[in-house]
Amino acid sequence: MGTVFAFPCTAVELTKEALDERMPPAETYEDWYEGKPTHWPPPPEDVVLRFAVGTRVECKVGTKQWAVGYVTKHWFRQGDWPPGVFAPYQVQLDDGRLIFAPDDANRCIRGEGAGKRWFGCLGG
Repeated sequence: MGTVFAFPCTAVELTKEALDERMPPAETYEDWYEGKPTHWPPPPEDVVLRFAVGTRVECKVGTKQWAVGYVTKHWFRQGDWPPGVFAPYQVQLDDGRLIFAPDDANRCIRGEGAGKRWFGCLGG
């Protein structure tokens, strides 16, 4: 016989207004019915990404390895990710791999040549 886990919780009254705020709009349901790949919740609208689609970038692909490519899409999402989870960028690498950058930070993705400029300051 398996183990059963339970978490204590408190029931609260849920109003129609509160439910409507958390549910997708009718247009989203219509898109789903028609088979359109519409995400809910939608990608963030209040975040400004550093790189436009088409921009040449370098992505970290290993401990000390970077690969060059270009941004193909903003707010990439795989179908098996939890709702509301997005990667800021999808990137087509010059070596043929199609990857995503999980964070809009220099430790994950930077402008093409940025690493060379930084090392140039050290005389390398």
